[in-house]
Amino acid sequence: MIMIEVISMDHAQNWIDNKYLTFPQNMREKLENTEWRTATDAREWLDGEFEIEDLLYPEGTVQKNWSSIFPGLSIKN
Repeated sequence: MIMIEVISMDHAQNWIDNKYLTFPQNMREKLENTEWRTATDAREWLDGEFEIEDLLYPEGTVQKNWSSIFPGLSIKN
């Protein structure tokens, strides 16, 4: 849901930091925070830093052919 919110609302990184990080986390260079990382990944995808497959399958172990799962689905940047 976090990714969908960031992508659909085109939230900026500043908005993401303010929403998902506490002040101490922000001052410690963004400690491990899964909600923040998820939102930041979505923002980086919007910025064209990596492909949708990298966002959905970061470990690179699973390759999906979306057209076989959802016929007629077209995923575009």
